[in-house]
Amino acid sequence: MIQWLRGPAVTRDGHVLSWTNETHPGYAYPEAAGLWLGLFAAEGAPGELEARVARALIAGMATDGSVGRRGFQYPFDTAVALRGLIAYERAGGRVEEPEALGRMFGFIADSMAARRAVIPEIAEERWSTRFSPHLMKLVIVCSEWKARTGDARADAVFAALHRELLPRAIDWLDGAEPRYSHSVCYATEAMLHLAQSGVPGSAEGAAQAARWLSGIQTSEGGIPAWSLPGPETRLASDATAQAICIWDAVDRERYAGEIENAFSHLARMQHATGGIRYSEHRDDVNSWCTIFTMDALRAAKPWT
Repeated sequence: MIQWLRGPAVTRDGHVLSWTNETHPGYAYPEAAGLWLGLFAAEGAPGELEARVARALIAGMATDGSVGRRGFQYPFDTAVALRGLIAYERAGGRVEEPEALGRMFGFIADSMAARRAVIPEIAEERWSTRFSPHLMKLVIVCSEWKARTGDARADAVFAALHRELLPRAIDWLDGAEPRYSHSVCYATEAMLHLAQSGVPGSAEGAAQAARWLSGIQTSEGGIPAWSLPGPETRLASDATAQAICIWDAVDRERYAGEIENAFSHLARMQHATGGIRYSEHRDDVNSWCTIFTMDALRAAKPWT
């Protein structure tokens, strides 16, 4: 996985691709670049490749500090990119335009104040275009930005997000409608972070989400893209890897069987090139699924 992430997943000019597939080419994806930087910042002192990815990420930003794709700017993607750059800097990397990081957080704070998940707004409603509980994960970048800068805006965004979205995230888990598992995992990752800060209800919400994920895990070990019955029945490697981290954080002994089965599914999703395919239906060797699988291996290392 590391060889693929440091090889085919990165272009010569430092862009991290969404996936590789000769018959279905991927695209330069800033969110994946942020995840990539975060992953390798934890590996030790950044090298030339990390510097190239950081430069390309900043060079691709809009003037307001945002990142996105296909003409749309996403505060969520921007937060992931900012977290990657903060991790790169913290590991000893040099950010050539440090003021760019301030513009990124400014875009995030302004977008959350306006309750906007994408700019400009998209008529088609998708999980990533609505002001929904997945955005609660931005509390993590708020904590990291506050630690780096002392910016008081981070406290205000942090408080507003969990005050408004934590109840909605818990309601999500009680609802009978199909839920997109990947977005539920994002909200749960936020609840785990909020639990460390002692926010009431967050630990209980994360435990409820762990049970919910266990309930939708298939006999193959994968997490379906949508809770059943849903619009799609494919198994999603990203949500499967995220579920491992959630189960490990909530109660690794209770969920030992689920963790083992999920790893078995991810092993079957590994492509000959080393990366992880998004699903069994396509040979897209996917950057964020591979990074999330690396995260899962790290989280469960003492268990394995």
